Amino acid sequence: MSLSEMLAQRWRGWPRTRAGVRGRCKTLGWPSRQRGNKTEFKCDLTLVQKPVKSSSMTASSMAAPLDPAELWRGWEARGERDRAVSMTRADLLDLLDEMQAQGAPRMAALEAVAARGGVSTASLRRWRNLVATVPRDLWPAVLLPCRRGGRPPEITTDPAAVAFIKSDYLRASQPSWSSCYQRLMQVAETRGWIVGLPRTLKRQVLDSLPHEVVVAARKGEAELKTMFPPQRRKRAHLGAMGAVNLDGHLWDVMVEWEDGTRSRPMMTAAQDVGSGKMLAWRLAPQEDALTVRLMLADMFKNHGLPEKIYMDNGRAFAAKSISGGSVNRFRFKFKPEDPVGILKLLNIEAHFTKPYSGQSKPIERAFRDLADHVAKHPAAEGAYLGNTPANRPDKAGRAVPIAEFRKLVDQGMTLHNARPGRQTEACRGVLSFDDAFAELARDMPVRRATAAQLRLALLASQPVRASRQSGLIELMGNRYWSGWMNQVAGQKVVVRFDPEDLKQNIYLYNLEGKFLGTAELFADAGFDDMAAAKAHEKKRRQKTKLTRELLDLERRLSPREVAAAIPDVELPKPDSWPVVRMTPLNLPEDDDGDISARDLAAGLEKMGGQ
Repeated sequence: MSLSEMLAQRWRGWPRTRAGVRGRCKTLGWPSRQRGNKTEFKCDLTLVQKPVKSSSMTASSMAAPLDPAELWRGWEARGERDRAVSMTRADLLDLLDEMQAQGAPRMAALEAVAARGGVSTASLRRWRNLVATVPRDLWPAVLLPCRRGGRPPEITTDPAAVAFIKSDYLRASQPSWSSCYQRLMQVAETRGWIVGLPRTLKRQVLDSLPHEVVVAARKGEAELKTMFPPQRRKRAHLGAMGAVNLDGHLWDVMVEWEDGTRSRPMMTAAQDVGSGKMLAWRLAPQEDALTVRLMLADMFKNHGLPEKIYMDNGRAFAAKSISGGSVNRFRFKFKPEDPVGILKLLNIEAHFTKPYSGQSKPIERAFRDLADHVAKHPAAEGAYLGNTPANRPDKAGRAVPIAEFRKLVDQGMTLHNARPGRQTEACRGVLSFDDAFAELARDMPVRRATAAQLRLALLASQPVRASRQSGLIELMGNRYWSGWMNQVAGQKVVVRFDPEDLKQNIYLYNLEGKFLGTAELFADAGFDDMAAAKAHEKKRRQKTKLTRELLDLERRLSPREVAAAIPDVELPKPDSWPVVRMTPLNLPEDDDGDISARDLAAGLEKMGGQ
C-alpha cells in the first residue's frame, strides 16, 4: 500500500502527512519496496485502528443500555483536565435549556451559548443529542472528551522476551534499562522474538511489576524494610528506669590515651527509654565486658536498678559476666553450669534486640545528636575524622588527650539531658530529659541498689596476698589499708575496684566470696613533706591509742590477779625421794695419773652389765 493510499484511509491515531506516515511505517518495521517514484509498504492491518464516525458512535451508545457504575469508573479513570471539560459542557447545556425555556429561539440560544463557551453550534447540537435520553446526574460522565488521536498502536512483545528482560533488569547490580534492552535485542535476533520499542516495553514491563518487587530485587531487603511503615511505640508508660537500652558508639574523634597510643574511643552508654535521659557512659579503647560492667555500676549507683534492659548481641553485652543465665541471648549456648551474670543476680530482665535494627534502640537518635554537639565541638577541632572516609577534613591529624575528651563528653551529656523543649511523648515539647525523668520518677518509685549490689558490678581481681605485717594491699601501683586489715595479714583476698577511679575505696572478699570490709587509699608522701609526715604520725598514734583501749577492754585482769588465780602445785615430801648410790670404778691409771679411753669404756660396759 502506498503512502497516498494510507493517507486516504485516515486511520485513527495516524499522522496526516506523508513524512509522518513514512516514519510510522518504519517504526512498526513494515517491509517496503520502491515501485517507480512510489514507496509501498506491506501493511499489517491488525495494528491499524479504524476511524469511527460520530454518528455511528452516537447511535451505538444510544442503543446500548447505560451502566451508571461503568460510566463513573470511566470518569475516575480520566484526568482532572478531561473532567473539567465535561463539567463545562454540562453547564453550557443547562444554560441552553434555560434560555429555551424562557422563550428564546433555538438558533439564537445556540449561537449565544456557543459564543459564551467558545465552542461551535455543531458541538452543542452533538452534545445535546448525546444526553437527550440520559439523566442529568450522568451528563458529566457521558460528555467526557473523546481522545481520537492518542498514541500509535503498540507492538505486542513476545512473552519469552518479556521474561528475559525482567530477569535481566531485576538484579542487585541495578543495570540500566537501555543496557538490558540492548542485550534483549541481541538475543531476539537469534531467536526471532518480536520486540516493541524501548520506552513502550519499559512502560509495559514496569507497570506490570509491583514497585516493592523492583525495590527488593535491585536495592535489597534493607531498602524494602523502609517501605513498611515503622511501628510507633509508646514509651512514657514505662516510667523512670522501667526500661533501659544499652549500646556502643564509636566517636569520630582521634584521642591519645594515657599510654601514648592513639585511636577512636568507644563509648558504652545507657539511656532511659521512658524519658530519653542518658543515664551513664564510659569511654574505652574498645567495647568490652569490663566497660559495660563499670557503666552499669555507675547507673546503679546514681539512678537505681532498671526493670528491663534492651541491648544488642555484641560480645560485650552478651558476655557471661553480664547476661549469664539469660536464655534468650543471640550469642553462645545456654548451659546450666554457666556463672550467673550481674543482670540475673539483680533480677533485671535482659532483652536482646535484632541485629542491625536501629528502630529497636532509641539511643541511636541520641548518638546522632551527640555526634553533632560533641564530636564537632571547637575543642575537638583538628581531631575530628568525619563519619566516613570521604568526609574526613583536610586538616585532621590532631589527637585530643583522653582526659580532655572525657570532660568534653561529660559536659555534652549534661547539656543533652538539660536542653528543654524535647519533642518526645514524655517531654511534650516543653520539658528536658532531666525534667521528664524526674516527673516519671515521682509517679513510679525506682528500685535503689544496696551497697552489696553496687559492689557486684565492680571489677574483681585475682586473689592478692595482704602484707604479712599490716595487711596492706598493693594494687596497680597504689596501696590500700584500713585499721581492720590487721586480721587478714598474710592472707589471700579478692579485691573489687573501679580501674578508672583508683582513688576510691576498694572492697575485700575472702576466697569463698564473703565480704570482709573496705580499704582506703594509703597515699604516698614526699620525703620532705612535713605535713604529710605529721598526719601519718597522728594516725599512727590514734591507731596505737585505739589498740590500747581495745586491749584494756579485752584484758580485764592484771598479771598479778591472773597469777593469784592460779592454784599452787603440791610438791612431794622429801622422805619419799629415792636414794641414789654411787658405784666406784676401780680403773688403772697411767703414769700421768689419767685413765685411758679403752679402760674407761670397759668399765662402763661392766657397769651396764651390773
